Amino acid sequence: MGRRGRRRSERIGLVAEATRPEALNRCGPAGVFSLMKTTKAATVRAGFTLTELLVTLGVIAVLLAILFPALRSIREASRATVCLANLRSLGVAIGAYHTDTELLPDVILVVDDGLGGGGSALPPLPLRPSLADALTGYVDAPLPAREVPGDITSPWQAHAPWACPSDDGYVLPSTQAENPFDTAWAWDGSSYQMGPSTILYLRLATAVPNASRPAMQRVITRGLERRDWPMVIDADRWHGDGSRWNTLFFPDGRAEPAGPIPEGALDAFVAEFLPFLEEAL
Repeated sequence: MGRRGRRRSERIGLVAEATRPEALNRCGPAGVFSLMKTTKAATVRAGFTLTELLVTLGVIAVLLAILFPALRSIREASRATVCLANLRSLGVAIGAYHTDTELLPDVILVVDDGLGGGGSALPPLPLRPSLADALTGYVDAPLPAREVPGDITSPWQAHAPWACPSDDGYVLPSTQAENPFDTAWAWDGSSYQMGPSTILYLRLATAVPNASRPAMQRVITRGLERRDWPMVIDADRWHGDGSRWNTLFFPDGRAEPAGPIPEGALDAFVAEFLPFLEEAL
């Protein structure tokens, strides 16, 4: 029998003893009432003491301190996995576009609606079509769109695969000012950028300013077909220790965390394919 059961039996026994006729005759009503109070006092001991309560709260606090960092790590790992899945989805769409056209999408920005604005620090170049425009029909998901169509001050609305769940905004590279929205996709329409492929386009455009975009895109496509090159990257380093971006590579379409491209890789690319671009003029 447990402690609670023993106490209940004792209480029942004392009450029965107090209410016997002999006890009533011997003690009188006042004595019986006193005996009942003694019985109640003897049996009331079911709660925690203050010390026990403080010890319990301390143990709970220690357990929470141990578990919270682990839960935060698990949540971030899940978000990073979703981000990589987004990039792989874009990689599948880019691969299908390349198969159909034998070219890579002729784009500079991931999302653009021709209104300007956003965090881009690019010089005045023809920015459309964007990757979202080029992949219309290849991505089975709604395209990013402004909350108020045609309003340059309106934030974008974006979902997977265009938005990273870890996206918490970024500092604008051109002004070092804070993004006025909470996320990069609300400001730019996507959590991702073309990254090194845009830089490559700009380098070729600077070297041969009178080259047409189709000519440059043919050269870039042929060059990237024989390289392992980062195509689409996170707009900021939201994952891990902040030293890498989640990155989509071409031509194999894999997505993984990666650092900056090796020093001199852009120079080597331009030096190798600049003659082909000049021949195309």
